[in-house]
Amino acid sequence: MVGSERARASVFGRGAVAFLGALLVDGLVHAEAPPRPPAPAPPAVVGVDPVLADLLVFRPSWISRLASSHDPFGGNNDNSGDLEAKEDSWLVLLHQLGEGRIQRMWMTADSSTVVPEDYLDLWIEIDGHTVYRGRPQDYFEGRGPFRAPLVLGQDASSGGFISYAPLPFRREAKVRMKKRPHYYQISYRTGPGASAGPSAEEITRFFSDHWCDAVHPTPHGELLAEGPLVVTRLGFSMTPAALVSARVRIEDDHSPTRAWVPRLEIPLAMLVGVAPSATPVDTTAAGLGVSDVNSALACSRPATDRYATRLPIPLGKGQRLRLVTSGPIAADVGTAPAVPGVRLFSELRKNKGQGQKTTFSVLDAEGPVHVISQVAAMDGGWHGERGFLEGDEMIRFDGMRAPLHLGTGTEDYFDAAFYFQSVFSNPMSGMTRFKVLEHGGVGWNDATFEYSVYRHHVLDPLIGRTGLRFGWEAGADGAYLSILWTTLLLGYSFDGPRVVGRTRFVVGPAKEGEVSLGPAQQTVLSALDAEAGQAPQSFLVREKRTPTVLSVACPEGGPPTGALLVRTFDAQKRGQAAWIKVGGADSGVVFHQFAANPHRRLAEDLAWVDLFDGDCKNGKVRLEIWPVAAAPPFSESAYEVRLFRPSM
Repeated sequence: MVGSERARASVFGRGAVAFLGALLVDGLVHAEAPPRPPAPAPPAVVGVDPVLADLLVFRPSWISRLASSHDPFGGNNDNSGDLEAKEDSWLVLLHQLGEGRIQRMWMTADSSTVVPEDYLDLWIEIDGHTVYRGRPQDYFEGRGPFRAPLVLGQDASSGGFISYAPLPFRREAKVRMKKRPHYYQISYRTGPGASAGPSAEEITRFFSDHWCDAVHPTPHGELLAEGPLVVTRLGFSMTPAALVSARVRIEDDHSPTRAWVPRLEIPLAMLVGVAPSATPVDTTAAGLGVSDVNSALACSRPATDRYATRLPIPLGKGQRLRLVTSGPIAADVGTAPAVPGVRLFSELRKNKGQGQKTTFSVLDAEGPVHVISQVAAMDGGWHGERGFLEGDEMIRFDGMRAPLHLGTGTEDYFDAAFYFQSVFSNPMSGMTRFKVLEHGGVGWNDATFEYSVYRHHVLDPLIGRTGLRFGWEAGADGAYLSILWTTLLLGYSFDGPRVVGRTRFVVGPAKEGEVSLGPAQQTVLSALDAEAGQAPQSFLVREKRTPTVLSVACPEGGPPTGALLVRTFDAQKRGQAAWIKVGGADSGVVFHQFAANPHRRLAEDLAWVDLFDGDCKNGKVRLEIWPVAAAPPFSESAYEVRLFRPSM
């Protein structure tokens, strides 16, 4: 079965004796010690849809990643085909060792000319078994192992081929293609327990159920709910004009005066997936830019004045949820038992094109977070062209300089293609409004454009342990000026775990507070694999086939429960791989760089290792990086090790 059962144990790295033995036979790993035990299971969430309940529990071991066709030079040539590894006549779009889960696949090419010529064969292998091999369009159009709405063809997704079918793997995942995919993205995660999640059947049920039809608003006061509890459903009946002006507000009670203080306020229209028009022409739904939304998280029905969301909203003790509106209120509110230690966060921003070759930020979150949704409006542009849609999203996790998520175009992130081909609304993504403003009476040659779009990360949450920065380029290199972005990002922040220790190891001479790993072999001058405007910088590097030992002092106050390793390295050679041991025992966690970038060689990577009480018995945590013998030499420039412990 392709989809993982929710309760299925994650065996690789958590008791994977058979798997390690298989790799030893293949000569891929040096491991004699027994594997480490599994980490404790997180507490269950009661009363919330199982797919959404996963978002309310923080998973520090899950590393969010994107494999894509982004331009390895940092420019806008995201169709270069210069980054993929080659195996005989195949291009390797993804090859990942260790435990993980492919959550989303997207690709596109011109349907009339390029697809018939280049989309010849797609080969998906999971743990050594072929899940699918055949024409890519057959896979996405439901003639393979999955059906709609898990997979969608270009007609249903405004030009993009889309799959949200889960592909969990315990030891290895590989996606290959004959000829050229042109543009593609594969969202996946790695780390201990990362293969777990809802099955294909569960996701199909979640996508297909008619939850919005069961929402029945009735007369209601402005106070919607008071904690401690989780709001599981919000439905409203109101006119489009009332929707555009309404706000949902979470307030905190500052006792003993019982003075309610707003903590966050969300435009109701954007909460239900609609970014209203910047140039409304009247108070009708069309004039205001209020559109139909039929997503798995939110729905908008302007023809019947009904709107709803099933985004879980946790409320703690001393918190309440209010609707701020000037008219009468009709609402439907569902609730479930409280989930401690988690809060909803929102970030509403307006950004104009900066005229610089960089990204503008739509989110700078701190601490442990899950990002689960983005609703955006894009307005303006230079007359007669839509080059602002050439911009890529770049997501940096845990204070890293390099993004682990490098996009290929604005519409690609929203699961569409070629500047969007039509209005669409799917379970995880959609464009709900496309408005052409013809200024000079000469058609699109003198027009500017408005878009309302959404993308939910319900199945592929963006996870940061010490924060997350989500940046967008405006245009091909970020330097586009005449564009306004309005964005709402939604997610959850958590009480823990928190950093309790930090040690930096470097190749070459150590600065104050650092530990030297020994001499460097060379100095490399390179820009970071990110924004077009990145200036080259020098970094020291070495290549190894022998283990590297990182010895980290245990913090006071009790043993840590996890370690996050940030690796800086030279990405010139593909196939670099190393396994991580803790105190001599195999953690099952791997650094694996399947792709290469010889043009922008300075790169970073992340790995999480679960820790247990015995790991600090000698006052230090001993982490060992063991290069894979059959792989190219393993490059190192620096490591930062952060130790974590749950908040009290």
